[in-house]
Amino acid sequence: MIAGKIAFIIHRDAKRSGDHFSHANLQMISNQLAALALSEEVRPRIIARTRRFIREGFVVFDEWIRKHSGVLSMTPPDAAAIGFVRYDLAVGSTDFVDALRERKSVLIVPGDHFGVDGCVRVSFGLPHDYLVPALDRIHDLMEEFRR
Repeated sequence: MIAGKIAFIIHRDAKRSGDHFSHANLQMISNQLAALALSEEVRPRIIARTRRFIREGFVVFDEWIRKHSGVLSMTPPDAAAIGFVRYDLAVGSTDFVDALRERKSVLIVPGDHFGVDGCVRVSFGLPHDYLVPALDRIHDLMEEFRR
């Protein structure tokens, strides 16, 4: 993902200056970043950081689900940083997710994409300062649909 952002910036600037930008350069940048991420020095730090986000995020997410027990329910995942959450609102999951994206700038996955309307798929393996405001905005939209 970082390589894509870097490549976009390079590509955008190259287009302005009239220089040509080769997709081969994108692959080289991507390969270098992947090699760095997988190096013995960096890989353990990335894994530890990710595990910390998942552990801490699940605590926050599970507490948030419990606070909304009249509307939300979830069976905790066995091995994922994603919760499949059932909700009790009079709105289909795609309509809910579209409204969430458009009105609250939060992106989750509608359950009807998996054949289970009335559910959403939410990632909780995120930094606290990213996860909590997103959950607050989901709550705000749930309140709008409850009125």
